Amino acid sequence: MVNWIQNLNFQRGLRSERNPRFAKQLLENTNFANMRILLLFLILWPFILQAQSHDNWLTPFATIEFEKDKVVYRYMGNNPICALEPQFLIPDLIIPVPESNPTNMGCKAIMEEMDLFHQYLLDPNHPTNDKTDQLRYLKAFALQTVLALGRYELPSESLFEKVHQLAINPDQEMANRAKLVAKLYQRVEETLKEKRANINYIHESASSGLFPAMFSCERIVSPNALRDMAPSDSVVWPKYYGEPNRKDYSYGIIETYDHGYIMCGGYFNDESTWSWLIKIDANGDTLWEKILECGGFNYLLAINQTMDGGVIACGAIQYNKSDQMPYIIKINACGQKEWCKGFYTSEPLVLPWAQDIKETNNGDYIVLINTFGDYPEETMHLFRLNTNGDLLWKKAFCSGYFHPEGTLPLGNKLFITSDNNYLISGDVYWEDPWNPGGPKPIRPMLVMVDSNGIEQWVLPFGLSDTIHGTAKMAIEPKGNGIFVATGSDWGNSQVKPFFMKFDQIGNELDSHSEDPKNFCTEIFEGAFTRIINKEEKYYLSGLSEFEPGDIFGIFEASIDTSIFSLPMQLHDSIILLEEQGPHDLISTMNNKLMSSSTFKESGNWDIALSKLNLNLEYDTLDPGNYTYDSLCTTPGLPQSGFIFLDDCDIITGVDIPSPEAYYAGLRVIPITAFPNPAKDKVTFGIENTQYHKHITLRCFNLLGKQVFETAILTGQKEAATDVSRWPQGMYLAVVYSEGLPAGECKFVVQ
Repeated sequence: MVNWIQNLNFQRGLRSERNPRFAKQLLENTNFANMRILLLFLILWPFILQAQSHDNWLTPFATIEFEKDKVVYRYMGNNPICALEPQFLIPDLIIPVPESNPTNMGCKAIMEEMDLFHQYLLDPNHPTNDKTDQLRYLKAFALQTVLALGRYELPSESLFEKVHQLAINPDQEMANRAKLVAKLYQRVEETLKEKRANINYIHESASSGLFPAMFSCERIVSPNALRDMAPSDSVVWPKYYGEPNRKDYSYGIIETYDHGYIMCGGYFNDESTWSWLIKIDANGDTLWEKILECGGFNYLLAINQTMDGGVIACGAIQYNKSDQMPYIIKINACGQKEWCKGFYTSEPLVLPWAQDIKETNNGDYIVLINTFGDYPEETMHLFRLNTNGDLLWKKAFCSGYFHPEGTLPLGNKLFITSDNNYLISGDVYWEDPWNPGGPKPIRPMLVMVDSNGIEQWVLPFGLSDTIHGTAKMAIEPKGNGIFVATGSDWGNSQVKPFFMKFDQIGNELDSHSEDPKNFCTEIFEGAFTRIINKEEKYYLSGLSEFEPGDIFGIFEASIDTSIFSLPMQLHDSIILLEEQGPHDLISTMNNKLMSSSTFKESGNWDIALSKLNLNLEYDTLDPGNYTYDSLCTTPGLPQSGFIFLDDCDIITGVDIPSPEAYYAGLRVIPITAFPNPAKDKVTFGIENTQYHKHITLRCFNLLGKQVFETAILTGQKEAATDVSRWPQGMYLAVVYSEGLPAGECKFVVQ
């Protein structure tokens, strides 16, 4: 029966007669064991009919024609991921002719056809003495040979022997065609060897599987192929979000308290750029969405869940034709704007933005902001805001004024350590220590800042090893002050994954640069920008470029945590073809992974979202019965709609204290008395008591005698006392914290 289907597949390109009763006859002559092949054939039937619309097509996706001393290769264009287009050209022998793909045939269907195609070539009964079958075999062999230039398998030597046999055919026309095919085979093999390309040969156990031989990695997934798959109740992922005629993307995703997710997305077209928040359930179905509108453009780069069930997000905004500025927005549990803040800088020729944001354990927010301030000396800042969005302090870190060896520091990710310090991963241009004043190549950069905003250390990683590259993200796997970061090594004109290990005082402990081909032999270059530690494995995600270039995909892998002491042990991997950055990878509450990326095809972008298990396989339907947005108590909310940003507060930078000045101010308890003078009652206004304990208020007369004392609670803002029986005169009110004076004021009693 297999041969029956194969013969039909190859006869369809040779003016075979259509048989409308073929499917019925096939059903009557098959048994249950062959049903899987039958179902595959029925799925491919539309492609078979389409192929017959072109008399000379050998397969639904590509064919070969002989023209004198050249081979004409026709293939369905607009499908670069499936590698139908030749990687290397042989213009004196091959004429490539891309044609339209009216069926929008995806990689999965092409690979299923390729399996049947290989089985035909491997069938020992082909070619026969029949002239039609001999021509069919030569075309099939030539087609597979040309496909090897797109990095499919090359026919083996044993298959090539059949071509040699046809070259001594008494039929001169057939012999000439066989000689042309033999010449083609030799030239293609020579070209592949000359270009040092990997050559994979078809052999008796060959099967293309789901994707071409150009990908030898464990699991390759293409959105086009997935869209070819029949729907299933158990197949939920991936999901796609977007609209036609615009570019949709997502910089990040978070899991919310209710087992849902919010994507920090956006979209743009020729007119403007908008931020787009999408709330989805555990299975990726949209619950509500918000478009952030400002009359100019805005985008969000980071988002985090807040302790009150809302979210905090940051990015950049530009009102009409004003200057771009970093901005932060707080949204409550009902999806409504609580406040938003923009931060203006008068520094010319810079476009500052807020890169990352975290909530501290007391409800404040720490924001990583780039290119704000003096350029290029102070281009990386931390801002601290309270829960109401008031800016408490700002400060530049890795400043060129204090570190003249470096310039233009930029942060990528912010991490709050186990002891509540702030660790920044990024890059900086830093001179070689043996060449002061010389060139400053780009280096991975780690910066530690304590919870009071004091810079502890700056580590340009790998100076002694001349590492050029970046640090993308750092974690603290054991919570013991030992950190692991992932980034890139740009040595030898190739971007490679780079892993860094260091301690809480800024000492380099170890590093490891890995050839990307050790993850997947066809990865030309790439690096990981996300790292997660789970079950003694590091889960990684990043953008990779595949040989020979211009083919991109998100590569996700799990490796053993022993990478710094032993050769890398790769556990699982998946390549999301046609998906690029921006992207993100997070760990979920139920021990899954959520991967977001940007599916880019023919100028159209969509957000691609996948939930994976720890084997990096697509997760199945989540049967949980969750109550979403339960912390929103307003009936009818949340709802989809717009959030308008035209009333955001714009902070100009005037009188914003440094952390040192801010925390010095917190050590003081300002106190005022009113009315002043007082007659019957005096009230004391007291500030900063939320930062103090064991507070007392005492009043003294001009002789220094204490006339009043009361305890003040932490967070208390006022205290009052009756002064109607006090002698007239001046008094001194002193507030004490932990037994030490922290503030005072004078007042008069009449």
